[in-house]
Amino acid sequence: LGRPSNAAIGMLDALVAGEPEAINRCRPVIESFTNSITIMGTQPELAARMKLIINFFLAGLIEAMGETYVFAEKYGFDLEIVRNLMLDQVFPNPALREYAERIRTRHFDEAGATLSTAVKDLQLILAEAGSVNTPLPIAAIVRDHILTAMARGQGHLDWCISTEANRLAAGLD
Repeated sequence: LGRPSNAAIGMLDALVAGEPEAINRCRPVIESFTNSITIMGTQPELAARMKLIINFFLAGLIEAMGETYVFAEKYGFDLEIVRNLMLDQVFPNPALREYAERIRTRHFDEAGATLSTAVKDLQLILAEAGSVNTPLPIAAIVRDHILTAMARGQGHLDWCISTEANRLAAGLD
């Protein structure tokens, strides 16, 4: 995992899978261009699948960043300020780690923000974006997931329960 510039300085994250003795034999070579090795199991295809999962996450972040910049640009905001707020305020924010854990463990009670608060914000975001002819597909998807959770009677739970719409669509319970 990482860009070619990361490989040049030995800062890739290696996802590996296979028999432990084979991984150990390859470890010196892998360590020469990585700063971490994550063992995914004994089936080689697991490493490739995890790479796709992480690249999907990155693709979603890139799209969200792009939409954020366009939305800000439509209002004439300094995009350097937007970048600084994303990188210095949002990404290191402990709430992001909390949401990652809540979604992973499916722990949605003790709401910091309920679905009704979230849908209000998403509707305001979409109205503002619409007023300057700026489509925000991700915002519309999030709003629809929130509405799905509200329709299921989950309005009192933390807004990150909206991610459960993805489980429903995938046939998971």
